[in-house]
Amino acid sequence: MRSTLQTAYTATATFMFLSNWNGVSANAYMKVVKEYPELCTILGHIHKASLSYGQSNTWVVAPTALPPSEWDINILVIWSSEARKELSESSFDWYRELKESIPEAVWITPVKTLHIPKAFKDKHNDCTLTH
Repeated sequence: MRSTLQTAYTATATFMFLSNWNGVSANAYMKVVKEYPELCTILGHIHKASLSYGQSNTWVVAPTALPPSEWDINILVIWSSEARKELSESSFDWYRELKESIPEAVWITPVKTLHIPKAFKDKHNDCTLTH
């Protein structure tokens, strides 16, 4: 996270899942979100009722079932403008694909990415296009 904040010209993105203590922004990460809104975006959240845990095979004395989560989980990204640009240029549908990969999430923020004209998007996948 620190590298994202310190190196504006390096494409760096850190995606995080953090507890949402009923909207209280007491932890250091949420303070960073408030202090650097141009670099930090809350993408959405997962309601605590939608969270489930897989059983750990490596935890020797693991309880048979973990207790239900007490908090919702925020999904946030801390990213440089270069990372936003690279994501937009390399995968036009990265945000849609992220949303599809976490269907239990409630997505609250449309991500502003670099605008790419439709004509260029159509040419991007054209097999006749040469470099």
